Amino acid sequence: MPRIGIVVEGLDDEAALPELIQRSLTTQVEIVARHWGPASVLMRNFRVSLEEFRSLDIHLAIVIRDADNKPTREIYQRMQDRVSGRE
Repeated sequence: MPRIGIVVEGLDDEAALPELIQRSLTTQVEIVARHWGPASVLMRNFRVSLEEFRSLDIHLAIVIRDADNKPTREIYQRMQDRVSGRE
C-alpha cells in the first residue's frame, strides 16, 4: 500500500486532512501525519519530518501550512531554501 506523509500546523489539520486526502483518491493509501504547531515552528522543523518520512519509505510527502495573508510564492521559496539547506 502506498504511503503519504503530511506535515501540518495543528491537531485539527492532523485529524481532518488525512480523511480529505483519502476521500480524494481512488486507491487506499496509508497516511502518516505529523504536526508542528504554529507556522513559525513548522517552518523551522518541517525538515525533521521529511527526513523521518524518508526512513519510513513514504512515497509522497506534503507540507501544508496557512499563508496568513502572506505571498504564497515567498513562503514556497523559503520552504525550498530550507529543504535545500540554503537557509
